[in-house]
Amino acid sequence: MRRFRDRPPSTLFRGAELTRLLTLVVMLGVLVLLVDLAAQPATWRWLVPGDDAQPAGVDGSLPAADDKSIAPPEPAVSGPTDLDADEQEAVREEFQAVTDKDPLRGEEMPAYWRLMAWEEHQSTAELLERAQSNVTFNELYRRPEAWRGKLIKLRVHLQQTQSAHDLADNPLGLTSVDEAWGWNSDSQPYWYWMVTPRLPPGMPQGQGLTEQATFVGYFFKLLPYEDREGTTRATPLLIGRIIWHPLPSNPLVHRDEWTWPWYLAGVLAVVLVARWVLVIRGTAARRSAAAGAA
Repeated sequence: MRRFRDRPPSTLFRGAELTRLLTLVVMLGVLVLLVDLAAQPATWRWLVPGDDAQPAGVDGSLPAADDKSIAPPEPAVSGPTDLDADEQEAVREEFQAVTDKDPLRGEEMPAYWRLMAWEEHQSTAELLERAQSNVTFNELYRRPEAWRGKLIKLRVHLQQTQSAHDLADNPLGLTSVDEAWGWNSDSQPYWYWMVTPRLPPGMPQGQGLTEQATFVGYFFKLLPYEDREGTTRATPLLIGRIIWHPLPSNPLVHRDEWTWPWYLAGVLAVVLVARWVLVIRGTAARRSAAAGAA
């Protein structure tokens, strides 16, 4: 009777089968992580246009009690606003000195500070209630004279802020103001230049910001600036108030939310350990078979 040569017992997976299994496990882990990320609304915040889905409190009313919108402290002063006939008459004369697409000049500052005073003499609720929405960047750029001194509100993505200190004498007695630059889906790739007496408490400041906000205030003029290519352009200069809308932490942006790489590392570690165990068992089985044949 023919005797078959003893063969070493085969492992559970051999050659290409083991490679395919490991690839399947890794891809399954990646798929699970992608599904988890896709289920989190914060992952898709960057796809939402800046002025479409507005949170509570941006529709002309104060934020609801449970809304996370944060406005700057209410000014503790009272005085005339753009609703007063005398103010409108005075600002019309001052606007005659304002020139679009030119740097700020001394003769323009009375109108500048008058718009700032109008903002300071109103509450956030009053500003939001009266401000005109759906004002486009193109409308401001093409018809600055028609919009000068008009109260508007815009939803913006803030990308940079800067404080200006040691101001010269001004009617409001302000020692500093904050400047902010931001854009929305209508203005992209151009920015709005916003000036405000104070930023909301706790709002991040500096460069490289990814903050959501609503600006409510007055259009002043088109202010020139130089872009990165050295081309001189002009952008709307707005004077008013900024309302900050903090967003939930984005796992793709904030380091303290980066849990998904640890999940992936765990999956890979399990795969490597499983492969190591299989290799060890296969090697032991082959040695045992070789010893028995000898």
